[in-house]
Amino acid sequence: MLTEEGFILDDGVCFCMAKKWYQLSLLTGNMDLVHQHLEKHLQYDFSHLDVTLTNLTLQWMNAAVCGPRGRMFLQHFTSDIDLTPEAFPFMGIRNGEFNGIPARIARVSFTGELSFEINVRPRDLEQL
Repeated sequence: MLTEEGFILDDGVCFCMAKKWYQLSLLTGNMDLVHQHLEKHLQYDFSHLDVTLTNLTLQWMNAAVCGPRGRMFLQHFTSDIDLTPEAFPFMGIRNGEFNGIPARIARVSFTGELSFEINVRPRDLEQL
């Protein structure tokens, strides 16, 4: 995401969760700036759009599993999410259970290795 001056504001991933529902996954350190940036564009440049932004940064806790054995490791903790490369491609996201708790798992990589991000509710972080 670039500023009006062309500088990088943040990088991240945009997931299509359902029809007309998208989730941005960004660096949490810049989340407030990104939220303000998007709100400004909605108010001034795209006021004709029926879009609502909701900052869910504090609603999810995140852990990353990276490395060539990441998929094999995760299979020990989830049975309702198919982790095979065919069913769960790069940049995919799935809802299910991880270690018995509701979770959202994303197949992303900021490291260059096979990577997954596991998102859980704050109250489930200790169990994760």
